[in-house]
Amino acid sequence: MSNRIRQIFRVIGPGIVFASLCIGETHLALLAYTGALYGYSLLWVVIMVHVLYYPNFEYAQRYAVVTGETLIDGYARVKIGRFLSVVLILFMFVTPPLIMSSLLGLSGSVLYAALPMIGYESWCVILFIITLSIILGGRYKMIERISKLMVLIIVLTAILVFLVSPPEPTEFFAGLVPTIPATAGVMIVIVAILRAPTDPAVSIFLSGWAVKKRSEWLENESKSISQSDIGKMLKNSLFDVRLGFVISCLVAVIFLSIGATVLRPLGIVPEGVEVSLRLSRIFTDTLGPWMFPVFIITLFAAFWGGYLAAMDGIKTLFGNLTRQVFKVEKSLSNRLTIGYLLLVTTSGLLMTTIVKRPMIIVLLAVSVGLINIPLIFGLNIYCVNRLISKAYQPSNANKVLAILGFILGILGLILLILVRVLKVI
Repeated sequence: MSNRIRQIFRVIGPGIVFASLCIGETHLALLAYTGALYGYSLLWVVIMVHVLYYPNFEYAQRYAVVTGETLIDGYARVKIGRFLSVVLILFMFVTPPLIMSSLLGLSGSVLYAALPMIGYESWCVILFIITLSIILGGRYKMIERISKLMVLIIVLTAILVFLVSPPEPTEFFAGLVPTIPATAGVMIVIVAILRAPTDPAVSIFLSGWAVKKRSEWLENESKSISQSDIGKMLKNSLFDVRLGFVISCLVAVIFLSIGATVLRPLGIVPEGVEVSLRLSRIFTDTLGPWMFPVFIITLFAAFWGGYLAAMDGIKTLFGNLTRQVFKVEKSLSNRLTIGYLLLVTTSGLLMTTIVKRPMIIVLLAVSVGLINIPLIFGLNIYCVNRLISKAYQPSNANKVLAILGFILGILGLILLILVRVLKVI
């Protein structure tokens, strides 16, 4: 049994880093916030996006394992690949600063809740410096190990609190029936959830992480890779990404439920610099004040784990894009990437310390991510169905889900325009 557990821990990697990013960016903040405001009424949206968006994230690892290259390399094989890569570079200056700001602000709010004498802004600066140092050091294995530990902490703690304060079955199952509460502001939250579990660009991050993990999934050092080797790698990678998605969906449902069961009756909405203190009521009101230190560790694991994974993914993606579009040498690409990373992360730091409202930035960051869905999901579907052998392509049912996810993403983008831009809903 112990050997089997060690084998599982060795196989998993990118999917768990993915789960860490999802949990930190949306689940503990956005979905607890959703449950506190609307109870279980939007539970159906949370489950729907996980089911319909899953294939497009799976395709990242499927493509990387079969071809040995990232999705960016696949995009370049499209007839207008260079143009699409330029569009992606432009997007890289829109959503990443917001993601960096939201995750840093949430991470800083946790440490501020634990040690308020240092100050919220100071904690944000300290975390910014530490995280940037790890990422610039190119320590993917460290990121993977940190993510595995943090996700384990989050899942165990979330399940414990869920069992102590279980939902009312009638209310919980009623949340599976598609309904929209007639409440002001609900469409803003729905738009944000429609971009869950995470930004579509994370599928590109996944392909990069999968390329790094490919040799471990192969389980040998052979330079020549046979079809059976590819099959073995694909089996391990699919287990990894599916486990990450199951964990993401499970934690999403748990924290929406906890928000509805614990925070909503108390009239507590997690927002402002004190967002973490308000979220702490999930733990202290169910299990007692002694749970506060556990809460701090759990929440920090979620938010900082997401910040770490997102920064690493953004760095890798921009580096690949610059080499693809500008055909520059690796040394110049590395310098451009470092400059970009400093620009984006510093912008996020400034936004965090000036605005001081992490939840507002989370809602904005999550919503704006819908802009990427039609382009990235469409390209992912193309790469897996046109650029790899049929033997390694997904099932027909999987392809149908991918198309439905693509359509849902377009509907989400339309809602974003109606709600955020035109403000007609």
